[in-house]
Formats: sequence, C-alpha cells, structure tokens
Amino acid sequence: MSFCKEWEIVRTREVSRAVNVPHSIVWRVLRGEGLHPYHVQKVQAVIPADYVPCFEFARWFLQQLAAQPDFSAHVLFTDESTFTREGISNTQNLHVFF
Repeated sequence: MSFCKEWEIVRTREVSRAVNVPHSIVWRVLRGEGLHPYHVQKVQAVIPADYVPCFEFARWFLQQLAAQPDFSAHVLFTDESTFTREGISNTQNLHVFF
C-alpha cells in the first residue's frame, strides 16, 4: 500500500510484480482502501499568444493542400497521444487513483 501513497500515478501491474502478488489482489486492496482509477483528461489551454501561430499553421496547411491534394493523408491524426508544450504523452491507459 505504501507504493500507492507515495505515487499519485500507479500502474497496478507494476505493483503486482514489485510485491509479488496477483494483479487482482492489487485491485482488491486499492478498492478496499477507497481508491478508484480515473482517466487523466488533458484540457488544452489556449492563450492569446497562441492565435498567431495557430493561424500561421492553418494557412501553411492550406498551402500544402493546394500544392499536394493528398497532403492530409501523410499527417498523423491520433487520439492515443497528446502533444503539448510539455512533450508527447499517452493518456489512453493512464490512471490516477483518488
């Protein structure tokens, strides 16, 4: 249980391996302690300084489409990763216990 109190973000399978107990037992203990998993949801913070770069990117993207109609087929669109000022993260499988 000390794993969960020290860390805000806990991966139950890592705890299971670290303390050498089945994964289901880790879940049972967490629930018994009143801890429940929550998915992290990033919220985009747009500030006034972001408008000009966003507009420039949109203009550039439209120019690329005009020059190469299938340009958007070469762009990575995903809901698996989040690209922020702090870097790239995958919150799909991330749980925070409260």
